[in-house]
Amino acid sequence: MNGPALVVVLLGASRYPSRPDLTNDMFRKSCIRFRGYATVRLGARVLDLFDSPDSPGDLVTQIQEFLAENTGSDVLVYFVGHGARTSIDGPFALFTAVARQNAMKSTAFSADYLVEATREAGRTRRIHFLLDACFSGAATQNFTAPMGSAGVAILASASSDDSSSSAGDGATVFTAALMDVLERGDRGYKRRLSLRNLRDLIVREIGHSEVRPELHSPQQREGDAADLELFPNAAYDYEPAPEDGNRPWCSVVASSDAGRTFAGSVERFSSLSRREIDEKTGWSLRELPTEVRAADVFIDTASFERAVTAVCEADLAFFDLTDMEPAVLVLLGIRAVIRRGVTICSTAEDSTGLLSPTPPFLLRDINVVRHGAGTVAQEWFRRRAVAGILDFIRAPHRYADLPGFDAVRQPRTGRLERSRIPFDERVLVLCSFDPGRDQNWEQQLSPSLKAAVAGRSTRSVNTRIERTLEMVSARLVSANLFEAIRFTDFCLCDLTGWRPNVLFELGMRIAANPIEPVCVLEIPDSGAEGIFDVVGQRSDLVRTLGAREYDLANFATFQEMVDRHRELVRVADERRLTQEGVYWKAWQHADPVGETAANDVVRLLQHLAADLVADRTSGESPLIFPPGHALVGTARTSAIEALVAAWFYMRHRWPASPGQEQVALLKTVGYQLTELLGDSADEADQRLAGETLDHLDQLEGAADGA
Repeated sequence: MNGPALVVVLLGASRYPSRPDLTNDMFRKSCIRFRGYATVRLGARVLDLFDSPDSPGDLVTQIQEFLAENTGSDVLVYFVGHGARTSIDGPFALFTAVARQNAMKSTAFSADYLVEATREAGRTRRIHFLLDACFSGAATQNFTAPMGSAGVAILASASSDDSSSSAGDGATVFTAALMDVLERGDRGYKRRLSLRNLRDLIVREIGHSEVRPELHSPQQREGDAADLELFPNAAYDYEPAPEDGNRPWCSVVASSDAGRTFAGSVERFSSLSRREIDEKTGWSLRELPTEVRAADVFIDTASFERAVTAVCEADLAFFDLTDMEPAVLVLLGIRAVIRRGVTICSTAEDSTGLLSPTPPFLLRDINVVRHGAGTVAQEWFRRRAVAGILDFIRAPHRYADLPGFDAVRQPRTGRLERSRIPFDERVLVLCSFDPGRDQNWEQQLSPSLKAAVAGRSTRSVNTRIERTLEMVSARLVSANLFEAIRFTDFCLCDLTGWRPNVLFELGMRIAANPIEPVCVLEIPDSGAEGIFDVVGQRSDLVRTLGAREYDLANFATFQEMVDRHRELVRVADERRLTQEGVYWKAWQHADPVGETAANDVVRLLQHLAADLVADRTSGESPLIFPPGHALVGTARTSAIEALVAAWFYMRHRWPASPGQEQVALLKTVGYQLTELLGDSADEADQRLAGETLDHLDQLEGAADGA
């Protein structure tokens, strides 16, 4: 949901022909920065009356005509310059270029002129003021009388008793802080910022100054205009989809949901919460989710591919993990690899598994919601969805609600020149760790499989047959497992016992490696009637994924496993050309927004720098190191180098004549860099700071000339 459209009026002066002592070029630089923001970031229509030689009356007329011609939009008035009372007890006035000492009452732009200039437009539109001048809080008094306004909000740089400071960094103190806040944004706020948000952020930015900005809302006929979300929050890198309800979402419904307790909760969420999701996050979801019924997933390959498409393309997905059914867990594993979008998992009140004292490996960190009699599941769904989407928007490359997304993308440790581990070097076995099966593993399964591989290999190697327990690395178990799932050619998935962790890992393998796993079941399957009583799903999965039965006492079945793998390698090679199959279907829906590999270089470097330095005004630090620790200084040096890299990248890789948005980003990075370099005693840093400021002045001058 976008904020209201705006028209912008710029007022003020930096040159006073009748009062040379008042001339201050810092006002001009401040106006240039704000004008660039208004045109580039806000896309606003702008009436620029800054440094205008016209009389106050003529300025009022021009403003009225401009607002009459540009209807349907809220009004934002920005003033930067001098301000004072025209006499000891006189009215407050803003000084435009024609102000004269001996005729102050007739030449100064009285605050009453602000009222007069915006009165007619204000009957149906809200008026917002940004006043950067000494004593500017006094302007509020002129708006207290009834004027029939839809709403007025004033953010003043100082109270009615305080003077403002013009000694800022390339702008006045107030405007410099304002622009820093607008250009940098803040991840702790929503997608758009209000004047109230700006006031709070500016106060934090300027620190413990004796002069603090004030916010006033003298007219509130249609609600407090100070709370209207006007300005895009630059900390949000994620651009929302068009507001046509086009964001796909889905629900994966377990077979046990015969009474549609879970599915009904999702439907109520759709009817009651979609508008709120749109308003609070900007995500405009389709009217209804794609419903994936677990019982239908493995009916045939086409049904499986349709289900995979639904869970991989969805920005928001709901999974019913009641009884941890096979189809649900396989799809969850696939989504965990492909999509970083928001995933909400739920389970029935009387279900065990994830809510038990010992939940399955890899799944134990999932944050589960309950649904069922006596619960208001759609309310929990709403809360989780809003919170999850906002977290995702604020940090799309860090958000995680399922295990494995980032870990499976890590390059292989050790022999980096090889991205694949051949079948005769290592076999990864995904299986149950039932204590009763350990003896079978050590005495029969592992040695038989090793012998079968050796019989099919053309070289003499010592094949490693590995479960997670046999992996020799001292790294975390999950890190070893994710690497093996991705890089090991021969993956054997033993479905015996139908354990939840094995099914989730099976889904991850299907998505992480184009060579399908070899799925097998021991004869007889002693766990077939265990925690799963979903015979249809099991038999459908066995048929669709081509699972083979094996007999520990029959060596030929182990040879068939190896032959099956070699056949799947041939199939994978063919599909690389046609890009057919579940693996390729899933990756068609990978979202660049969540992928670090697709991150914009400049944004990546900006985020890196932001994570390495403390806020100089609030003192808050993202670093874990204690204050004064040597690593704090090292981190600050790294932040400088990251911004230097971003600065030179933009200077030398972007077009010689960058567009408006590129210029705005160039300025943002340049000012961030000079701020950090300003604290350095290194001569090279000081030279670079000077060169950077010179280029920024050129950019400001070019904008001023335009």
